[in-house]
Amino acid sequence: MSAISARTPDSKIASAQVKGQLIGEAKFLRALYYFHLVNFWGKGPLLLEDNFNSFDMATSDADPIYAAIEKDRDDIIQDGLLPWTYNGSEGQELGRATMGAARSLRAKVHLYRGQYAQAATLFKQVIDQNVYQLLPLEQVFTLAGDNGPESVFEVQFNFR
Repeated sequence: MSAISARTPDSKIASAQVKGQLIGEAKFLRALYYFHLVNFWGKGPLLLEDNFNSFDMATSDADPIYAAIEKDRDDIIQDGLLPWTYNGSEGQELGRATMGAARSLRAKVHLYRGQYAQAATLFKQVIDQNVYQLLPLEQVFTLAGDNGPESVFEVQFNFR
């Protein structure tokens, strides 16, 4: 059992589906952060289990970090932990991980590792879901393009 699953207690408030979705979102974010870590620095600390009593973390090379990323994203995809879209209140689903984001991250890992055929196959699977669509270029980098139909995953900022 991973540290994420172990730290998500049985709840009488949340359904098993919501619990699975929260685990999926946590695994997606962990995989995304490790993806950025390994691509910026080529290595880094790899902490997957609860061991917060020790500040002596060894540095891992890229391969174990990529293996951890692959495991998290495969757990999400194989277990169906994330939906393709959210049907909640308008605006409440913005910035949340989806199956499209998890599959796109999986493809991006292959792309960055030079595995172009695998990346193309996975990106095509995301495209074939017809959840996303391209915007005219003049709309992409405007406020109208924020969280638009082209967005697979966007970090939300509130400047108010």
